[in-house]
Amino acid sequence: MRRFWLVAITVGPVVFLLAALLKPADPRLYEGSTDRPLGYVLEWFRLKSPPCEAEVEGLRYYFDDAWMDTMYLRFEAPERCVREFLVQFGRSGEGFDWERKRREPLTGSSWWKAREFGWLADPAKEYVLAGGDTSRRTHFEVALDPGGPRVLVYLHGYRA
Repeated sequence: MRRFWLVAITVGPVVFLLAALLKPADPRLYEGSTDRPLGYVLEWFRLKSPPCEAEVEGLRYYFDDAWMDTMYLRFEAPERCVREFLVQFGRSGEGFDWERKRREPLTGSSWWKAREFGWLADPAKEYVLAGGDTSRRTHFEVALDPGGPRVLVYLHGYRA
């Protein structure tokens, strides 16, 4: 019995440590991202998860804590869900006017990393763009593709 406890005390912590180290990263993370759970990233940027989580599809994210605390987030959801999501940037969910917002292709420098993820594959397409902040130091640009039954949301955020 004494030998059992000696083995358990010696091997147990090693097995626990290996299990923690070999835990797979969130499959929604883009390659090259800092391995942080989505909840951590959202909290760091003072964001809330997209509402209507059961209706959100294709959610992927990227976080780089070494480069100006940069994040990218992509998901698709019904328009009402996206409108609720935009409220946290100081946008009125009901008052957000898709037609009057700035529309342009996303070729700006803030979207450089997004191209590595395969986002914005159609350079001729125009997106509804909106900017916003969730705090004094946290800034975002949101690009929306409202061209289908579901709205495609691209978000780029950074902390300065």
